[in-house]
Amino acid sequence: MAKALWKNFERFIADVFCTTRTPLSGGNGKVTRSDTFHEKLFLSMKYTQSNNKGLRALVDEERAKAVVENKIAVCVIGEAGDRANSLVVLHLKDLHPFCEMVKDGTVACNMVSSSKWTKSVSTGDVAG
Repeated sequence: MAKALWKNFERFIADVFCTTRTPLSGGNGKVTRSDTFHEKLFLSMKYTQSNNKGLRALVDEERAKAVVENKIAVCVIGEAGDRANSLVVLHLKDLHPFCEMVKDGTVACNMVSSSKWTKSVSTGDVAG
């Protein structure tokens, strides 16, 4: 895969989040190991030809259902016994409209703020 393709992808995603791509990210970075210079988000972009086809298919399927009801599809993937460490997945095209709905109060998010809802995780895992 040509270098320019993944660099362009990182620049595109950085622009989506109103920041800039880190020229030397990862272990070579002097300022941050993130792929961008965002002050609040640690953005890590993966550009590959072997994307998770199952996850993409799930989001596409749910987006098709949501369009019929004039809604935004948000897929939440969790494990039994560890619901607070679930992953939220939505299509990049839906990110801005979703954020606007949260911002204007159309959609409320009661975020998990207590560790009592998470199970113990082994060293190296991220816990809420």
